[in-house]
Amino acid sequence: MCSVIEKEFVKHLDYTVIHSRSLEGEPGKRLLARVAHASGCDDTAALKMTPEYIKSILRPLNMLDKPILFITDHQRQGKETLKNLLADKEIGPSIRYDKSLGGGSSWVGSDITSATLATVFIGNPASTLSGFIAKSRIALGYDNTYLFRKRKEKGNDIEWIDTQTPIKIFDRQVMGSHS
Repeated sequence: MCSVIEKEFVKHLDYTVIHSRSLEGEPGKRLLARVAHASGCDDTAALKMTPEYIKSILRPLNMLDKPILFITDHQRQGKETLKNLLADKEIGPSIRYDKSLGGGSSWVGSDITSATLATVFIGNPASTLSGFIAKSRIALGYDNTYLFRKRKEKGNDIEWIDTQTPIKIFDRQVMGSHS
């Protein structure tokens, strides 16, 4: 389980994990919409994981130049998200990922371990895997877990803000039966 951490990050104590999840169509998107409504977060940001969204989290933490492990369900949305992040001049050079993007060397155990122990975790609140990782991080006392964010326009500028604390992943009012 530690092979990914050892291989990619042994020289780095600080790293980020981004969990990109497509949610397999309409039922998953409806779940994300329900969670977004209950939490106040954006209903597509966690699906798209745009460079601007990711930078809004990593820049204030001084983590843009640290390794970023990209984990995904290997569906179309994850591949598109990875392509957009790799194309970004600030984020692209820091991205590490399973080069096959078809499963290849990726293993869910190493994904969970890497994400749980990361300095920063960015996930999708409607994903059971992101939820498990967030709950594990909370139980272990890790900060910098990002699930519930929305865009806020400030004049001509756009910023991303947290709408809930990560502990809301346990809240039935927000998560329903997925809490």
